[in-house]
Amino acid sequence: LNNNQYVNTTNLVADLNTSKADKLNRIIKRDAITLVQNNKAILPLKANGKIALVDIGDENPNAFQQTLSNYLPAVYFNVGKTPSQKEQRELLDTLKNFETVVLAISNTNILAKKNFGFTDEGVALASAIGEANNAVLVGFINPYALNRIGTLAQFDGILVAYQDDEDTQVEAAQLLVGGVAPTGKLPVSINNDFTSGTGLTYATKP
Repeated sequence: LNNNQYVNTTNLVADLNTSKADKLNRIIKRDAITLVQNNKAILPLKANGKIALVDIGDENPNAFQQTLSNYLPAVYFNVGKTPSQKEQRELLDTLKNFETVVLAISNTNILAKKNFGFTDEGVALASAIGEANNAVLVGFINPYALNRIGTLAQFDGILVAYQDDEDTQVEAAQLLVGGVAPTGKLPVSINNDFTSGTGLTYATKP
């Protein structure tokens, strides 16, 4: 203890962020993703009919949408965090032409006092999509925030991804198409329908 030993900080960042560590981090994120609803066995998604990939939060296509489109014929729709009523009406009208809507909530934050970055306008649009469409919800957000969606139980599929980063978006997309099976469990209760410990799964595609 009398002899101080100092860590050589040369290349410290590279030493800590090895490819092995990156792979482990992705596995942890993937295994945490939780499937809490799968009505009509809508998941894993099938390349049947027209599919819309809607994102509330990111105004430009993101890694989630881009990865999904590698496996499914789909059309992107992106709106910001605060879509106007006009934007909402126009999008909802357009989505009537699609058999399935995959709705992602992204570009969020960790601030509970600000509803984790999920605005009233975003909530209104998400609720309307859940009510009007055959829809799958993917929340890259704190699960507590999803309870703001009044029509949450009306979504055919609900996937809670928790974090909002590129790795999580890619892993969630792989899960939706059956590349990997969901294994996560809710660590907290969203509401009385989706309580702590909830977690469904399905077989991966061959």
